[in-house]
Amino acid sequence: MIKSFFSNFRGLFVASGFFWILFILHIVLASFELWFLFKIVAILILLSSHFHSLIAFYFSNLKNKNENIFMVYLTSIFSVIYSIGYWYAVNDMSFEIWILFTGLIPFFISSLIIRYLITDN
Repeated sequence: MIKSFFSNFRGLFVASGFFWILFILHIVLASFELWFLFKIVAILILLSSHFHSLIAFYFSNLKNKNENIFMVYLTSIFSVIYSIGYWYAVNDMSFEIWILFTGLIPFFISSLIIRYLITDN
């Protein structure tokens, strides 16, 4: 039971784990004032938040097309939250309306992945 649960959501766990490791790493690097490494990790957080669904799709080991589509839908929710949070932090923790529109970037990427899955390959 536990093994099948982990195998169904392995891509989500790997992609979210990668994001949170980078998130903690950027806090540690900022506390030690390693600004060059901090900027590299911030760029990796940007890529990890926007391409969260793609990372999860790559690391998932699902054979069924419907399970893959469900997993992309599920991870796109996380991706939207992560990307809005990233741009909120980049904007000096002040909210503006354009930050909500940054959630459309991972939604667009997830839509491309789903279109790829729907087509016959």
